[in-house]
Amino acid sequence: MKLTGLRALSDAEIERIDAESLRILETAGVRVMDAECRAVLSSAGARVDEASERVYLPPALVNGLSPHRVLARLCEMLCEWTPVMAALNSFPTCAFPISSGP
Repeated sequence: MKLTGLRALSDAEIERIDAESLRILETAGVRVMDAECRAVLSSAGARVDEASERVYLPPALVNGLSPHRVLARLCEMLCEWTPVMAALNSFPTCAFPISSGP
């Protein structure tokens, strides 16, 4: 069943959430505990503070990211295959060491 005409947020509210999200990613950043992941983000244009493991993402970088490519790359870098999963031809269990806290 498809609902039509029901909206929780206005276009202006959605735009504000998007703008504030981009501002937070650029100014507060996110903690990325994996050094290789920080290096990849740095080479893509993010500012990285190695001492705090924080990555500051400029809006242009965030807007240019493809969620599917990012997820595939993170899985490639951070996921471990176990022999059981490989035997079952299953997807890996991913534990992304990324946090938004300080």
